[in-house]
Amino acid sequence: FSYPMFRDLSAGTGSTATLIARASASVVVGVDGSGERAAVELLSGNAFEALGVTPALGRFFSPADDTVSAAPVVVLSDAWWESRFSRAPSAVGQTVVVNATPMTVVGVARPGFTGLVANESPAFFVPVTAMQAIRPTWRGLDDRRFRWLHVIARLAPGVSQAQAKAALDVRYRQVN
Repeated sequence: FSYPMFRDLSAGTGSTATLIARASASVVVGVDGSGERAAVELLSGNAFEALGVTPALGRFFSPADDTVSAAPVVVLSDAWWESRFSRAPSAVGQTVVVNATPMTVVGVARPGFTGLVANESPAFFVPVTAMQAIRPTWRGLDDRRFRWLHVIARLAPGVSQAQAKAALDVRYRQVN
């Protein structure tokens, strides 16, 4: 899906489901002057709350962090926190440089939370809108034709998959 389509679909799901957007990217990340290639998972600002996941340290990003005008933030995976920061609580507030963009560490994921896709283990998580920060020449965020996001629906309690699909199909036809 495109980012504008995700926003439009999310605004019309009502009480049937919460939509989460995700994408993955490979980046060069630097800490203290050293750089390495790493996998990053881009998540919509509502993802952690919708999944009911809590941070091990600090906080997760929120919808307020998932805007182009927000300061760039990052949430470390537990494994990357251990390997690069030796589990130091002082990692929160540090700056990591992602593809030449400084980002502030706001939190650390709990052990066992490795993102939304099986067999992928991102080093860290950033808001979807950070794609423009980590790929400065990329201009796909507001382009309805550029479909780069995977959208996952978390059903509301008591809502069947068929009910949610019916509601989303109607909304999809309205915004497509």
